Amino acid sequence: MKGIGTLVALAATVLGTSFSEAKRKNWIEIRTPNFLLVTDAGEKQGRTTAEQFERMRAFFRQSLAIANRHPSPFVTVLAAKDDRVMREILPQYWTGDHAHAAGVFTHRLDQYFAVVELDVQRSGHFAAFYHEYYHAITLPDFPDLPVWLSEGLADFYGRTDIGDDFVGTGRPDRDSLAFLRETPLIPLDVLFKVDHASPYYNEARKASAFYAESWLLTHYLMIGNQEAHQRLIRYLEALSRGQGSDEAVAAFGDLKKLQAELAVYLRQKKFLYVNAPLPHLEGHEPTVRALSEADTDAYLGGFSAVLVQPHQAVKSLTDILRLDANNALTYEYLGMAQFLDGQPEKALECASRAVQFDPNKSSVRYLRAYYATHGPRLLSTDVPVEDDLRRAIALSPELSPPYALLGLYRALRTPHSEEGLTLLRKALLMDPSNPTYQLDLARVLLQMKKYKEASAAASRASTLARDPAEKQAIQEFNAHLEQERQRGQPPSAMQ
Repeated sequence: MKGIGTLVALAATVLGTSFSEAKRKNWIEIRTPNFLLVTDAGEKQGRTTAEQFERMRAFFRQSLAIANRHPSPFVTVLAAKDDRVMREILPQYWTGDHAHAAGVFTHRLDQYFAVVELDVQRSGHFAAFYHEYYHAITLPDFPDLPVWLSEGLADFYGRTDIGDDFVGTGRPDRDSLAFLRETPLIPLDVLFKVDHASPYYNEARKASAFYAESWLLTHYLMIGNQEAHQRLIRYLEALSRGQGSDEAVAAFGDLKKLQAELAVYLRQKKFLYVNAPLPHLEGHEPTVRALSEADTDAYLGGFSAVLVQPHQAVKSLTDILRLDANNALTYEYLGMAQFLDGQPEKALECASRAVQFDPNKSSVRYLRAYYATHGPRLLSTDVPVEDDLRRAIALSPELSPPYALLGLYRALRTPHSEEGLTLLRKALLMDPSNPTYQLDLARVLLQMKKYKEASAAASRASTLARDPAEKQAIQEFNAHLEQERQRGQPPSAMQ
């Protein structure tokens, strides 16, 4: 994914100084059904932006039938009013040759976060955010979509503008066009074979060419030529029938001919885009809350943690607690930072304090249970893990992580737990492309001595896994599964 692979990689150097330097007054929190906006741009612009994001979500879900099959993620968005604030939040984009970022999107610990700048006056300035949001709502149904098409579609829909009475999508990316006109096109037989391990996905210059050409080809196949669009449909139908990507490519016919068509398409002066009616939003009035300085700094510190600087965030958030020792939000984000910094016991303590001050918040209930069951040792003896997870589900029944964790917890603590299996399968119905859920299902099936089904679930997890740590966990599970299969003995409840 573009934002997670490229933008977050750049974010690894973020915040060499404390977020306390970004302290300021008049920050507010605007909550809608699917977004939490934290901004210093004022209530009017904040409400407009939050509504724009809700309309973007509604448009994606109306345009993409698959997006309605599963709940969409709840995203916390830090919306900076200008580049001065962005410079303080993301200083690495103002060093060397880095472009000044208009947005970043990432997720950690099953929480989604974005940073956007609001005063960028150009079409598509939310493109990075929309690109990643497109991935988030479509990945559950298309986990195996070839990388070129996955990224091409995300860029196609990422270039969406929300007007006063219409939505425009598929607008041309002028930067990509300029780049491609100065760079030889990647041969299509190479482009179609790019995967997540390919240099074209991971090396900066090659990745730029890959993303740009993937967008151009997708744009051509989507709206540039009617006959070419039919070829795309045949290609997708072949993939849906289980054909491998190499076989499905035959739907495009002669690749040299398609390459020539693409080269001609690149040189044209005007590109089509699609205007659609503005989606109607069901009546929901955003809630607005003025933030204290402690709340503001807690949000800023939380973003520091999720943007791969947990150690610095621990320091900043600890300083905030010296000023306000009863701030639930600070405890929540400090716990996240501590867990990501390798301090699960302290994270658990902070999560318990967050629950104490805000017991009806789903995320803190879930995070406390998560820390209690994912430390170097099982920390759950004094923590009501099951109660926390059931409460999290009751508070936010549309979110899948509490179902998955409760299912695994119940199954591994109570052998042959049918409830645990049911909960895990519910989580997978909500998010079928999640490799962690598939591996957890495999563990539960192994616990029940259903070796064949456990192997199948592990195989699905392996197909879906992208992260090296996920792949390593699956390899270790498969080795353990084989040992248990050979022994024919019940496996240990906790591995």
